[in-house]
Amino acid sequence: METIPANLPRGEDGYVKWDQVDIDSLKLPAGDDMGIVSDDEDVNVEEVKSESGFGNVVVVDNLPKVPSAKVEKLTTVLKKIFGQIGLIRENGLVMPVDDTGSTKGFAFVEFHGAAEAAAAREQTDGYKLDKAHVFKTSSFDDFAKFERVPDVYEQPKPKPWTPKENTQSYMLDERGRDQYAIRFGDATEIHWNDAQKSAPVEVYKRDFWTESYVQWSPRGNFLATVHRQGVALWGGPGFTRFQKFSHNGVQFIEFSPCERFLASGSTHDEGREATVLSAFSTREAARSSGRSRVPSPSSPWGAARAAV
Repeated sequence: METIPANLPRGEDGYVKWDQVDIDSLKLPAGDDMGIVSDDEDVNVEEVKSESGFGNVVVVDNLPKVPSAKVEKLTTVLKKIFGQIGLIRENGLVMPVDDTGSTKGFAFVEFHGAAEAAAAREQTDGYKLDKAHVFKTSSFDDFAKFERVPDVYEQPKPKPWTPKENTQSYMLDERGRDQYAIRFGDATEIHWNDAQKSAPVEVYKRDFWTESYVQWSPRGNFLATVHRQGVALWGGPGFTRFQKFSHNGVQFIEFSPCERFLASGSTHDEGREATVLSAFSTREAARSSGRSRVPSPSSPWGAARAAV
C-alpha cells in the first residue's frame, strides 16, 4: 500500500488537515484499496453461518393483536424488552398487520449479530408480557428446518453416549489455583487466580451469558446464571450446561451446602413480606417441590428447607 500523497495540506505537527481536503477528488492507486473494503467487489468476509442466512432474526409469537392506534405503544414495549439484550437494527422490528391495520400477533426482531439473536431467543422464550400473552420465540432458521421435515416418519438413529464434563476438573490444576468470575457489561469471564504471574489467566469468556448475575455453588462445581425465566447450571472445563430450571422473575438463588438442591426466590408483586420460592434438585431437571409462598427469610436456603 502506498503512502499518503505528500501534496496534501499538513499542519505543523505533520498530520494531514483532512478538513481542508476534498475527499471526492482523491483517487486510489490501481489495485490498492487502502485498507477499505469496497462495496463493488466480491470480498470473502468471514460471517456467522446459518441455515437461511437470517440467523440474526428472531420470531416472536403469541403477541397481543392490537389495532393500529396501539401499534406504536406495543412496538416501544418490545424494543425495550429486546433492546436490553442486544442491539436491534434500524427498522429491525417488524409486526405484520392485516387489512384493518391490526397486528397479527407475531413479530420479527433483527439484531446486528447472530450471537445477540441467540441470546434473545433463549432469554425471552416464555417471557410473560401479561396473563394472556407469554412469548414463544424461535429463530428464523427454524422455519427452514421445519420445511425439510419428511412426510413419512423416519425413526431417528440413537445418539452415541457421551460422558458429561467433570465439574471438579478445576481441582486437578497442578498449581492449585482458584477460579473466579467477573462481569462487565454483557460479558462474563472466568479466570485463574495466578499469584505468581500477578495477572489473571483467562479460562472461559462468553457474551450475553446472563442479563442478571452469576453465582458459584458452595463447592465450586457449578456456576449458576440467573435469567428472567429461571436459572441454568454450568460446569466442567468447557462450562457446558448441566441443568436449567424455570422460575419467571427470579431474583435470588441459594444452593444447599452439599449442592444437591437449589432454591430460587422472588418478591415480584408480592411485597417484602412474602417470597415466592421454588426448590430444585441439581441432579434432575424436574422441580423437587412445588412453589411455596413463605415470609421473607433471613436465609433463602433456610426457607427452602422449611418449604420442601
